[in-house]
This record gives sequence, C-alpha cells and structure tokens, in this order.
Amino acid sequence: MFARHLDRDIDPQVHRHLGPLVAARLASNSCYRFLPPFIATVAADFDVSVSRIGIAVTVGEAAGLLAPVVGKAVDRLPRRTAILLGAWGVVGSVILASASPSIAVLAAAMRVFGIAMILLDSSTMAWIYDRGPYERRGAVVGIVEKTWELGMLVGVLAMGIVAELASWRWGFGAGGAAALVAAAVLVASMPG
Repeated sequence: MFARHLDRDIDPQVHRHLGPLVAARLASNSCYRFLPPFIATVAADFDVSVSRIGIAVTVGEAAGLLAPVVGKAVDRLPRRTAILLGAWGVVGSVILASASPSIAVLAAAMRVFGIAMILLDSSTMAWIYDRGPYERRGAVVGIVEKTWELGMLVGVLAMGIVAELASWRWGFGAGGAAALVAAAVLVASMPG
C-alpha cells in the first residue's frame, strides 16, 4: 500500500515491511493520545479528581526522561527485537491500563507504556535509517510520522466512539486490541 509512494530504489525490505510498521505506530500513537481528552471520564470512573488522574498520566509522560537509556538499549539490541519489545510493551501496558483497578496500577501501566512507546518509535526509526542513505529516507520517515496525526484523527476518534458506547476502558482496550493485531502482523512479517 505504501510502496507506491516510495521510489523503486529504496530497500525492498522497507517496501515490504512499511505497512506493518505504520500499523504498529498508528495503534501506539492512537493509544498514546487517547487518555488526555478523556481524563475527566477516567477520573469519574475512579471517583477521584481530574488532577489525580493527571498525575497518573504525568507518570507515563515522565518516561520520556528515560529516552537516553532506552536509546542505548535500542543500539545494542537487534532492530527486530527492539521493535517487537516496544510493540508488545504497548499491547501489555494498554491492556493493563484499561483494566486497572486503581490509580496506582494505571500510573504504573502508563509508565511502562511510555517506555514501550520510546522503544517502538526509536527502534522503528533506527531500522529505517539502517536501510538507506540519508537523502533517501525522507519519504519513508514522512509516511511513518504521519501516524502521529492519524493517531488522533482516526485512532482516537474510533476509540472515542467505543468509549461513548461502552466506557473509556473499552475504548482504550480497543486501542490495545488494534496494537495486538499490529504486533502479531509484525511478528509474522519481519525477518528474524
């Protein structure tokens, strides 16, 4: 699907695996952007103030401080391993967050989620960078980075519809289910 937007001289592996990588990034970015618009709904579900839920979300955001450490891990791991660890980390943490019985569990899940996002994002970019010279990467990176906008436009909208029909937990869980499918496709499609 994305190959038609890329020049033919780009590495064939990029053509072959770009779709699954985009799907994984779209699912993870959708999940990443889901909670803030629904923070009041989440607070009501836990019967706490919005600021208390905000703290749980902040704990997840603070995972960004670990980016240098995660980046070093990405440099040491095989790219496929790092990508899959990030993808499965997103799945597990989102499902845990959606089923969390307490704010403490939600905060812990969001912390793991933040680390998994850094791992997935940085390893995906490293995999792309490994497969072509600098001047040829722009189109590939541009396609992958569109998942940030599409995560809000498509993913959060779809998850929000589920949340409206059921609850924020089901909405977030739907994002986790999408991430699960994307991770399974990555496992099946990326070479070992």
